[in-house]
Formats: sequence, structure tokens, C-alpha cells
Amino acid sequence: AGTYNCSSAPSGGGHNPMSPYTYHALLTRGDETSTGLKVPAPGVAYGNEKALKLTATVRSLFSGTPAGSVTISAGKARLCSAKLSGGKGTCSPASSQVLAAGTYSLTATYSGTSGYLTSRSDAVSLKVTKAASKTALALSAGKATYGQEAKETITVTVKPRYAGTPSGTVIIKSGNSTLFRLTLKSGKAELRLSARQLKAGTYRLIASYPGNADYTSSGSATETLRVVG
Repeated sequence: AGTYNCSSAPSGGGHNPMSPYTYHALLTRGDETSTGLKVPAPGVAYGNEKALKLTATVRSLFSGTPAGSVTISAGKARLCSAKLSGGKGTCSPASSQVLAAGTYSLTATYSGTSGYLTSRSDAVSLKVTKAASKTALALSAGKATYGQEAKETITVTVKPRYAGTPSGTVIIKSGNSTLFRLTLKSGKAELRLSARQLKAGTYRLIASYPGNADYTSSGSATETLRVVG
């Protein structure tokens, strides 16, 4: 492939019957192409990447409509591939958790065919935002006798809006007082109270999840725990 000046007439004079496209076809491995990429939305929430409809358009710089396939990537991470139809191909990420929250540069690469050369699009920015979380607090009984609190179990679950498993810690408060800090395991944390761990009284408990790199913070509804003396 390359650029050549083939406009001169053949030796002996006369008109050169070969068009520029004919010369191009003879002197290159195929037509040069141009690839474009369209991302319909400026951002998507973590875990919902599969909702993206990524469209690549491949055009010949000479004539005809390129066939074959395009691959869409974010850096070295391959997101999806699409077969061209009428020079266009649309695909969505195969997995719903390809990209962590952050900003990425997406490109579409045309693989080429025997008649068309490969090409790659300009980078298009995609922002993956944190996904919402939902925190729930549950009490096994809601009432315990002082000294026998071990019969009460507190359970906190944090669920994602779309996919994945929230990790980190949850904080359980009563009013402004922090009572417990628990570590999530597979999106869940449990605590069996110990004897005399809490004084007799009424506790209005709220569990709070501060969020992490991929999920936003959330808080539970209030649950009442009574410890009677």
C-alpha cells in the first residue's frame, strides 16, 4: 500500500485509459477505510455496561461498502465485537462488569477484508459512574433481656442496583452513637450480640454503608431494639 503518481500517459503518446481507482486497485492490497465510533450516552453506571449500544461505522475512501467485523475496546480491554451490515455494526459488552468506575477512551478497530484495509476510530470518552446501593437492616427478635442478648442477631445486607457485590464496612448507629462496625462478606454482615454488650434501654438502629470505588453510599430504615433489665 502507498501513494503513487500514475497519471502520465503510456509511452508513445495517447490517452491513458486507466482511472485513478484502477491504479489504486492494482497498486494496493485493498481500499483504505475510515472507522467511526458512536457511544449513545456519555456515561453508564457500574454493572450496567451491557446496556450500552456501541455503534461502529466503516466507510471506504474509494468505493463500495466494507464487510467484515469491528472490535470495540477500552484500552487493552476488549468490550465486544460486531459483524458489519451495510458498513455498520452494533454490539454491547458481553459482561455487565467489564469496567470499574472511571473514565475510559473507547476505540473501534476494523479488521479489514481482502478488499478493504484495516482502520481504527478516534477515541471516544466513556464515563462509568458509581452504581447505587441499597442497605437493609434486620433483627432476629427486636427484644432481648439484659444478660441474654446472645439470642439477638443483627443482619445487614447491601445489594447493588445492577450487578456485582458491594464490599467494605457497614456502620450501625443508634442516634449519634456508633455501636458496631461490621465487615461485609459477599454483601452481607451478621453480628450476634454478646451478654451485657448493651445496656438496658431502647435503641433505634440504622445501618449505613459508606460506599466504595464502584458503589454509592446508602442507609437502611430504622429498626428498634429493646433491651430490658
